[in-house]
Amino acid sequence: MNFQRIASHALTQSVCCANTPSVQRSLSRKGLIVGAAIALANVCATDAHAQRVDGVYGRLDHDTALSVEAGGGIAVSNGALRPGFSATIRARALDTLGLFAGYDHAFGAVRHDAISLGLDLRVLTLGRIFSDLERGPRTLDLFLDSITLELGASLVRPGERWGQGSGIAWIVGGGAELPLYWNQGTALMFRASVRWIHASAFDPHAPSAQADDAVFVTGSLVLRTMASLGHTRTTR
Repeated sequence: MNFQRIASHALTQSVCCANTPSVQRSLSRKGLIVGAAIALANVCATDAHAQRVDGVYGRLDHDTALSVEAGGGIAVSNGALRPGFSATIRARALDTLGLFAGYDHAFGAVRHDAISLGLDLRVLTLGRIFSDLERGPRTLDLFLDSITLELGASLVRPGERWGQGSGIAWIVGGGAELPLYWNQGTALMFRASVRWIHASAFDPHAPSAQADDAVFVTGSLVLRTMASLGHTRTTR
């Protein structure tokens, strides 16, 4: 640091130029003060640097990441483009693998909505942390680690007669999150996601005799926090 070099140089020059014991004693006391200030500056700088690039950012302080999200976007349902709404809750062990439950609704004259349950998999998180690839900036690290794969099933048009509107469909989805505010795992995020809900015409459990598909492209706000549920041990 420039501050350290300037202070050390000034102190050395002053001591070398001193001719009397009283001046030397005075400079010695000042030297102790300057030395303590330099040491404190070193500690603060090191701690600040560690906070910026430790790569964990509080995500392993507890064993479970919990989040709730809601947002809107567009839905393509049976060839028609419509406005859509999605809401999802998630729980992940070590911010890596967990479950999600969601609701998707495409607005329009023909009903298409679904209640979903599936796996939330974030394959990069622990691999990047333990491979020492989390080197900042924090926003980039958290964005990459949030890349998600969703696999699951949904109940399409809940409440309608089974096989004549209601039935089971399969889900493949994905997304990523951009941190808007972050404090040791508690955060406000923006999530961009896509979710494909698909039932083939030949599936006996399909909602109808025809293929029944919908694709939801959504932008959502996510509120997340960390909790210790005791299903795994973590180290602070």
